[in-house]
Amino acid sequence: MLFRVILGIHLTAIAAWLGGMLFFLLVLRPASKKMIYPEISRGIGRIFQEVSEISLWVIIGSGLLLSLNRLLLANIQASYLVVLVVKVGLVVWIVLIAMNVWGRVSRARPASEIKPSIANRILRVVWSTNTQLILAVVVIFLAEILRVIYNRSL
Repeated sequence: MLFRVILGIHLTAIAAWLGGMLFFLLVLRPASKKMIYPEISRGIGRIFQEVSEISLWVIIGSGLLLSLNRLLLANIQASYLVVLVVKVGLVVWIVLIAMNVWGRVSRARPASEIKPSIANRILRVVWSTNTQLILAVVVIFLAEILRVIYNRSL
């Protein structure tokens, strides 16, 4: 029963986080480029940041509990552990991207401060919100693989 409650919390936080990210990418970011008053965009960005932070930490906490539950209750195969390590690594990358994005929102640096070198362009791609969304989809796919491996081990 507790497992299902934690899973429900985990899935709700994922929906809030991904839904918020999609709203940010598809609606807020394009609209903010056309706004006359940039402080409105920054204010909305700060609200998005708060929701994003709470959702992400709930995802991490509930994910840890769910993983510990699975690791302790089943005869886990090596393939499960390999996929889990990859998934955790990608989640760490997602968190680092989120912290970078949150820092940019709070600093609100003008575009003129960003130097257009090749290294900066590569870093912008690696640390972009778009990359974060792609990684999130991969993590969801890995979660499904973990579920299949776990169910086969029972």
